[in-house]
Parts: sequence; C-alpha cells; structure tokens
Amino acid sequence: MAYLLTRCFRFSPERHRLAQANSSQALEDFTFRPQLQNMSHRTPDLDDPEYAAFAWGRYRAILGWMSGFAVLVALFCAAIMWWLLGEFQLHMMIATMLGVFLTVWLAAALMGLMFLSSGSGHDERIEDPLAGEIDIGD
Repeated sequence: MAYLLTRCFRFSPERHRLAQANSSQALEDFTFRPQLQNMSHRTPDLDDPEYAAFAWGRYRAILGWMSGFAVLVALFCAAIMWWLLGEFQLHMMIATMLGVFLTVWLAAALMGLMFLSSGSGHDERIEDPLAGEIDIGD
C-alpha cells in the first residue's frame, strides 16, 4: 500500500504522517488547494431556474437510459422464458414483459428522485420540529 501511495500518487511518508495527524489541514495544504480555490461555495437549489433546468434534464436523461435498459431486461426475460418453457401464450409474454419493464423503470425513477433530492440540497434544508424533544442518538 505504501508503495502505491508513493509511486502512483507521489505521496511521501512525511505527507502521509501529516495527513494522519490533521487530515483536513493536510489536504488543504498541499493536495487540494487549487481545487478548493476554484470551487464555488454556493449550494445547489431547485429554486434557481438554471440549476433546476440542469437537474431535471439530468434526471430525464438518466430515466431515458434506464428505460432503454428496462426494455432490454424485459426482452431478455421473455427470451429466457421462451427458451426454458417453450412456446407460451401472447398474453403471458406481454404481461411478463410489462411487469419486468415497469419494475425496473419504477426502481430507476425512485432512485433518480432520491439522487435529485440529495443533490439539490433538499435533504440538508429539512428542519426537524422534534429535534430537542426526542433523542435519536445524533
């Protein structure tokens, strides 16, 4: 591991000790300072029309790719059923393909909405009205 750190990342043992001693200060000192200076400290928000258009466009693009993947999975499942069971009724094939497609598509849609919520800052802006009343181990 030490060999990989020193050879691949040019990470000297002194820097490694410094990073272990004070990781946030060590990273800001010599590794990520140029990136940190170029980053904007603005949090993403769906109230900003430009960011909302970007986020929803990304969500639609991911959903489009996952729709294509769901179609491929449904066709694959129908082919496997045909191979294992032989010829079967058209209604059964349609129902199976629709069931597989909608299951994969719904999972992708819900997962995409979860990432959209997390990436847009909605998760951080939640105010807990019972924060002082109930101890949940935070």
